[in-house]
Amino acid sequence: MSQPLSVVELENLLGPHLHMAQAGLAPPLLLTDRYEVQKIVGKGARGLVCKGRDVRLDRDVAVKLYPADPALIREVEAEAKALARLRHPNIIGVYDAGQAEFLLGEHSVSCLLLAMEFVEGANARVWLQRAERRPREIVALFLAAGDGLAAAHAAATVHRDIKPENIMVDAHGVPRVVDFGLARAASASPSAPAGPGHTQFGTITGTLEYMAPEARSGLADENSDQFSFAVALWEALTGRLPYDPHRGEWRLADSPDFHGAELLPRRLAAPLRRALSHSAGKRHRDLAALLDALRRAQARRITWLVWSAAATVAVLVVIWQASPASADPEPARPPTTTVASIDPPAPVPTSAPVPAVAREAFLAYLATIRAYNRHDADAYFSGFLSPMDCFYSVAGAYVRARRKKLAGYIEVSESDLELISTDGAGTVTFCERGQFDYESGRGRVRHGKAIVMRKVDGAWKIAVETTRKHTECFVSPCAPRDG
Repeated sequence: MSQPLSVVELENLLGPHLHMAQAGLAPPLLLTDRYEVQKIVGKGARGLVCKGRDVRLDRDVAVKLYPADPALIREVEAEAKALARLRHPNIIGVYDAGQAEFLLGEHSVSCLLLAMEFVEGANARVWLQRAERRPREIVALFLAAGDGLAAAHAAATVHRDIKPENIMVDAHGVPRVVDFGLARAASASPSAPAGPGHTQFGTITGTLEYMAPEARSGLADENSDQFSFAVALWEALTGRLPYDPHRGEWRLADSPDFHGAELLPRRLAAPLRRALSHSAGKRHRDLAALLDALRRAQARRITWLVWSAAATVAVLVVIWQASPASADPEPARPPTTTVASIDPPAPVPTSAPVPAVAREAFLAYLATIRAYNRHDADAYFSGFLSPMDCFYSVAGAYVRARRKKLAGYIEVSESDLELISTDGAGTVTFCERGQFDYESGRGRVRHGKAIVMRKVDGAWKIAVETTRKHTECFVSPCAPRDG
């Protein structure tokens, strides 16, 4: 008669037998006359993952083995059904599900099994550790995995345990979302009993470090998967979790931003911060919307690189053409009796590099904006000269109110800053064309803001920051645009 085993007991019995089978000292372990179990490759809280061979179809498979706990039978069947209806290149495929009885020495063992596609590779955490990965490579991997997860959501399936360990990367760098053991139908009530269409392992499920705030209360849905995905990507890019999960802190009281924010590529900051919102209603509409935002951010980066490379090539070509060494020898001219009066050709315009002093001022301004985005009012206002620019200094009460209600820039980079003039020493004037997210409900507004930076005691400060709406003391040199 078979006996129920714990996962540890199952591993302790199965492991030695498989080692002996590989050495030829024990017969191969064949389950349901079809799946030859070869070695244990992973272990979870509820079962073992083994590499196996489908002897009927002559192919490698991953065999998940669970102790035959009657409470798990419906869960394993539900996982198999969830995977069977999710056909996507970035989701692991399932082949079979059932029960198996076998002997291990003197022990009769009963197991539930799930036969799935075998991925020769490593999970995303190991993939990150094996080599130094560039941000673009990391984002591309997670975007592909996100496409698989979005397909699961489209099929009304919530994963509920997204983390690097549940993203397998094959030898060709293709990721697959795995372990749908905690999956649940998106339409099911979180507190509803387990049914044939979804799995249920109690009210609260998942891995603490990646759980959304509402998931800790048992209210996980597609937005919770979005949050977990953003945590995993943030950690992959920065090497740190964005918050301390064991203290339940999402934006820390003793830190103006998520952990590791200074290591995050700036173009990705806005979409990821939104996905990590404590309130599910403030996140992206769905995971697909987050993926679109990340792709747009990547595309902006690629476009900037292309234009930058093209501008560099153009400048080099102009310099080469203007070089005396590149000119053909001028042929000898026959003697003439008259000389025509011809105006010399106009000089070819070239793109002058931004002076170093202007770039210093740009960077100081961007540092102030980063403080603004972190809602760090003290650091933000310390970036200004005193008194503040014209319209800020009109009423001190307005400044104090602004400290309490800092909205945020969507994205500001050097490409948004247009140099107007500089005296080469202590004053730089430029236009800022970045996008601003107003809390008043108007959404994103593109600025045409004029900035005057002055260097005082070796530090660049904002002397004037004004738009067309605030020109009582300063005439803006920026061309009029929306904003």
